Amino acid sequence: MTREEIDELYRDLDFAQIGIVKDHINDNLTDEEIRFIANPEFGLNKMDFIFSCFKEKYSKKEIVQYINKDFNESQYAELADAIKSGLSKSKLDILADPRFNTFQMAQIRCGFNCGLSIKQVKLYANLKFDDKQMRQIRYGYENNMSEDQINVYAKASFNSKQMYEIRTGFDDGLSIKQVSYYANPQFTDYHMELIREVIENGSSKEEIELISNPQFSECQIDALHDCFISADFSMDEKRIIANPDFDASQIINIYLGFLHRLSLEEISLFAKEEFTSEQMQEIRYGFEQGLSLQQVATYAYPNIGAYTMIERRTKIETQNKNLQNELRNKYRNLSSSQIKKLTSASLNGFSEKQIDMLAKKNFTDDEMEFIIKNLQRKEEAYDKGKTYSHISTGKEVR
Repeated sequence: MTREEIDELYRDLDFAQIGIVKDHINDNLTDEEIRFIANPEFGLNKMDFIFSCFKEKYSKKEIVQYINKDFNESQYAELADAIKSGLSKSKLDILADPRFNTFQMAQIRCGFNCGLSIKQVKLYANLKFDDKQMRQIRYGYENNMSEDQINVYAKASFNSKQMYEIRTGFDDGLSIKQVSYYANPQFTDYHMELIREVIENGSSKEEIELISNPQFSECQIDALHDCFISADFSMDEKRIIANPDFDASQIINIYLGFLHRLSLEEISLFAKEEFTSEQMQEIRYGFEQGLSLQQVATYAYPNIGAYTMIERRTKIETQNKNLQNELRNKYRNLSSSQIKKLTSASLNGFSEKQIDMLAKKNFTDDEMEFIIKNLQRKEEAYDKGKTYSHISTGKEVR
């Protein structure tokens, strides 16, 4: 091509287009190929794509088939990168669909560049998947997952975050059966994560099924997380906590009750739907401050507001401190822990005679605690029924 012909070629091109042609004019292309490329209506990426095709010995007819499609400039950039990376025509044909956006095309190209077969790429080169879903499926192949494993999550009904949780389960060594507990589009990705961690934690089938309740909201799942993962709770305790009828704040109060080693009887007093989380907290605080079951029961009513509960609780706490001081002054030879045990025993119905016997027998801390726990008091069943009759009715006993 003469200097005059080149000047004529450049006449209708803008500065950037001229730069593209100059970059490739010495790439052993024919004059006809250069004239074909130097079209002022072509964008820069489209020109670059055509140059790349000619360099890879694509015929003009084959190139025309591609440029007749409605690709935008970003898509042409992806196609050019695919040609430059050595993709075969059969692979390029899968990528060259203008219905794929640039990000989807990038995932298809990356799959081929990473050595995936046409069959593998075709599984996710589908318009029903967005680019993030495509990436999760591609990662599965690149991590050497089986077709059966990938087919568990290669479904448009899962979003990319849900796919990630399913794929992570396989990466962590879970079986298809184990992953199937949470491979359900009803579960959010966060819910899936908790179920997966429970399974990886070696939990029982009952625990897994308990936490795999799609009724739980994101907030409830967040509240249940530590109960099923971090803390050492019994199955009975988990059954009480993992109740979808409790909101997240109520779940946290029950969880904290068990975490602070309250008894099942104590927690049963406030683990009820009719109590707000604020009321639950005040009942729980009562036990944590050393109030007896009978004392807490005097204000544990759904019809008593949380603020009133605070007033009653603090009044009882003051009375308890006064009792503790009286016992400390009366039995000066006892340790602080023994005084606390005697105070607790007195609050739970031990008579003055029984308290005096415990204080004067020179029991060790452990011996005193054992006796207090195992001493049978008369009419216990009667007193208990009388004190807690409001628990079933939900009304304060006057």
